[in-house]
Amino acid sequence: MVRLLLKAVDKSYGSVHALCDFSYSFEPGIYALLGPNGSGKSTLMNIISNNIPADSGSVLFSRDGSAEADVFDMGDLFRQELGYLPQDPTFYPSFSVNQFMWYMAELKRVRGQSRGKTGRLAISAQIDQLLREVDLEQIRHQPISSISGGMKQRLGIAQALLGNPTVILLDEPTAGLDPMQRVNIRNYISKIAKDRIVILATHIISDIEQSAKDILILKNGILANHGSSRELANRMQGHVWTIQTRENQINTFANRFRVIGISQIGDPNSEMVSIRLIAAEKPTENALPVQPGLEDYYLNIFGSQGSYNTFDVS
Repeated sequence: MVRLLLKAVDKSYGSVHALCDFSYSFEPGIYALLGPNGSGKSTLMNIISNNIPADSGSVLFSRDGSAEADVFDMGDLFRQELGYLPQDPTFYPSFSVNQFMWYMAELKRVRGQSRGKTGRLAISAQIDQLLREVDLEQIRHQPISSISGGMKQRLGIAQALLGNPTVILLDEPTAGLDPMQRVNIRNYISKIAKDRIVILATHIISDIEQSAKDILILKNGILANHGSSRELANRMQGHVWTIQTRENQINTFANRFRVIGISQIGDPNSEMVSIRLIAAEKPTENALPVQPGLEDYYLNIFGSQGSYNTFDVS
């Protein structure tokens, strides 16, 4: 079974401590890195992919029960196991979609067999399949300069999956995609993750709420918490409420609590609204508890609003 082990990984940029003593063991499945900009997600991705060195600590890899080896020492041997979509992928505008896939296949030294095919036939079959999966087959001969941002994002995902990698790193994989495309990509990633390690960095909670085996909460470079979506959401039990009030009272609540949703009650001319908010204790007599979700946990952990401060639910 494939395994990726990080031990006490540390990274600073000048006075900024981007990653602090990060340790974690990854096995097959989908893992989500969740946190705001600057929390350390992309730094962690770049260290795992060997694009930047850690200041200290180690990244170890094992496949099929073999002895763990440092990915830095493995060099190209580890890169052959790796698929990577960076946050800002680079494309060659004059290349067609198909040419770019072939170019990346050469860079990644993709080889092997596919349904009895070998060599270029096997690579061609793999490229055909990947372009179908990301819905780019119909525009495969168009220059990259002529396709949309969402199409480029899907092309980035397709190239990351070339060569059947066992470790797949996807940094904001659904950025720029419409809801249907996001669902299709999520479903495809779930399908291929059975015997691979897939690590996603994202701001979009719905992308990982149902599919992630474990969600790693990064805050200021520190692994603040981790757990399944339901485990993290359950930590907010008894801290999420709805209150019916007049519209002119919204700011009063927003100054005291984290308001995470406002909806109109009754007809459009009604002054009554329903407010969903986070509070450590019951905020008013008429407040009703509601079932928390992962977004509630996330919003409690990060940021502040008015005089409201986050509270510990670990």
